[in-house]
Amino acid sequence: MSKIAFIGEQPSILGFKAIGADIFPAADGNEAVNMLENMFKEDYKIIYITENIAGQITDYLKGIDRLWPIITIIPGFKGSKGLGKARLRNYIIKATGTDMIS
Repeated sequence: MSKIAFIGEQPSILGFKAIGADIFPAADGNEAVNMLENMFKEDYKIIYITENIAGQITDYLKGIDRLWPIITIIPGFKGSKGLGKARLRNYIIKATGTDMIS
């Protein structure tokens, strides 16, 4: 069975445990990178990372060249910083050559 994981600050990800997702509280970007490296060896298909943690590992995330798992950035409990939207915008521009998100 494919697995879904959430990495981030505990208050931001704790509720996702109720829907059966695996949660991985991370104190900082280094801890998150170690968790991601381990998840790549397992059957995770979708990994959500909070914006605060993703902002600390931006270069690492840019260097990932894998089809699976899909890594998506989500807002944390402090609100959105726009990182997820910016990443999506870059993928759309790369795929279509046009900025379709305003």
